Amino acid sequence: MYPIYCSLVLLMLCFFGPATLCASIYGYVDEAGAYHFTNIKPVNTHYQIVIETKEPALVQAQAIGRPWLNDEERFGLIKRAKALLGVPYKLGGNSLSGIDCSAFVKRMFSSVDVVLPRTAREQYEVGKRISPGELTTGDLVFFRTRKNDLNPTHVGIYIGNDQFIHASALHGGGVRIDSLSSDFYSGRFIGASRVRVLPEARTAPVMTVSK
Repeated sequence: MYPIYCSLVLLMLCFFGPATLCASIYGYVDEAGAYHFTNIKPVNTHYQIVIETKEPALVQAQAIGRPWLNDEERFGLIKRAKALLGVPYKLGGNSLSGIDCSAFVKRMFSSVDVVLPRTAREQYEVGKRISPGELTTGDLVFFRTRKNDLNPTHVGIYIGNDQFIHASALHGGGVRIDSLSSDFYSGRFIGASRVRVLPEARTAPVMTVSK
């Protein structure tokens, strides 16, 4: 058993590389019985800490993936997001026939080679935390829309001019644009993060490998 464990650790070091220096590595079994390793703490599932770092919070202070190439790439992301305006909202959905907030954000960022976790709660744990005054096009904005939930339950993409695009369950539901200063969202806003930064900033990738 010990040799197998050592082999798995070496395999993870090869895949995750420097990321293991600033993030713990977790192992979990999915519904199909396959075992996975990731440097994002799994949510709503039993997991084991395979490699534990002393300062896991460093992951939150970093952005993921490569930097933005230029403004054209950032605005291209927003253009693709706006092309989905009117797509119906569906809790747990991940297609053009129905999509929820975190799936919408994940889908948009995958088009620019950023692999985000699936839920708003997980997405809140990656990227560089920023203040509202630092918001710029392409940043993520998070909300707590359920009174008794301490974690973020909604996420959208900031598009500038105090507006964000998101998949909403309100007002009939669907992909729409709203204002951060609206009564509903201003009172539920809990934070923002930047998952792709300027070229001079250093990044730490989010990666998952499966066995």
